Amino acid sequence: MFPEDFSPIWARFSHYLSLLPVGYSIPRIYQEAAYLYANMQHKEFIDELPIDESVKKSFHSFVIQMDSYKYRRHQPQTFADALKGNAKPVKFR
Repeated sequence: MFPEDFSPIWARFSHYLSLLPVGYSIPRIYQEAAYLYANMQHKEFIDELPIDESVKKSFHSFVIQMDSYKYRRHQPQTFADALKGNAKPVKFR
């Protein structure tokens, strides 16, 4: 599901950010993907990414919730509900 080499993802994400007009809101799905990949790789620059605090909070809540469900059987909707959040888009630049 995930690539072994993440460098093309970071190159594309960096290029995407460079194309954004001043004040453009980065879509939540992009923020979530970048934060997930950075966490998976234990990237040092994770705090420098333009990620909204609510995205970070919902990600960490999801990780905790997934860990608590690790040994129990739950319906897919349970996990989908854990992902939901009310994040506001991040203004870039």
